[in-house]
Amino acid sequence: MVGGSAWVRARLLPCRPPDVDDDDPVPTPWGDYWECGHSGWHMFIAWLAGPENIVRYPEDRPQFWDVTVPIPQGHATHRQPETPDQAEMFDESVNSYLRDAGVPERPGGYRWFQVLPPGITPATLDSSINQALAGSGTTSMHPRAIRDVVAEEVARLYRPPA
Repeated sequence: MVGGSAWVRARLLPCRPPDVDDDDPVPTPWGDYWECGHSGWHMFIAWLAGPENIVRYPEDRPQFWDVTVPIPQGHATHRQPETPDQAEMFDESVNSYLRDAGVPERPGGYRWFQVLPPGITPATLDSSINQALAGSGTTSMHPRAIRDVVAEEVARLYRPPA
């Protein structure tokens, strides 16, 4: 179900975003964004931030998997192109987490970016949410069980200062 969800309503970036590390913000006319499409957890947080805080761009880069194998000297890592089956498996793992959280599946084929609240980095975003979870007393980390706590903290981070 993607219908009128935040995913579909998210703006399209008008030009190709730079390739950056996950923790490097990307400046845009709408604010500083970070690329958040690499896990169900980060896509969950992006969805909770709302469509006004999400932008997307068609994924046009070749995708790779880093493969590490044991060798007599320890291990070696090499890259191999992602197969269609691997891409489907990755998308399914992200969407499975979103379904468990009661969030619509994200459409595939995009890079996803979330605006960062002023003064917040990707690391402090995660840290703030993790601290809220730790202080909530919840005993389950199932996505649906933590949804309200995470949503509250995301809303707090995006609330303008009084």
